[in-house]
Amino acid sequence: KYKEGVTQPDPKTWKANFRCAMNSLPDIEEVKDKSVNKGCGAVRVYRMLPAVTKKKVKRSRSRDSRKRK
Repeated sequence: KYKEGVTQPDPKTWKANFRCAMNSLPDIEEVKDKSVNKGCGAVRVYRMLPAVTKKKVKRSRSRDSRKRK
């Protein structure tokens, strides 16, 4: 954790950690055709996808668990 005046700033590591976090999220994807990977103007462009809600699956009880009650 960065503390001003205590630890040295490390923006290279911060950027790498941020990119890793962005790439691991299912609702964010990199736009490859708009990203520039080389040179002093290197940028990565990301797109936020609509949130996907998971449907809850109702599971039926087994016959054994019904008999026990």
